Amino acid sequence: REETAKILSGLCDAFSITSTEPGIKYVDTSEISDWAVNYVEHMSALGLFVGDDENKFNPQSNLTKEELIITLLRLNEKIG
Repeated sequence: REETAKILSGLCDAFSITSTEPGIKYVDTSEISDWAVNYVEHMSALGLFVGDDENKFNPQSNLTKEELIITLLRLNEKIG
């Protein structure tokens, strides 16, 4: 998930997609690697990442195909 946040953050930068909203503070924020915190916050501020039902980001877990599809659809809305 952290790696996906970094990749998508770079893509959003390339398309000049920004947000002035604060990112979501996940209950497991302390588990996010230091290098990934800004990327995760950027993606949550844009509404691309929203966390699970328990407000967890699960930074070390794999992104499922379904989650990736939903995330890319959200990104497409921002681009379009």
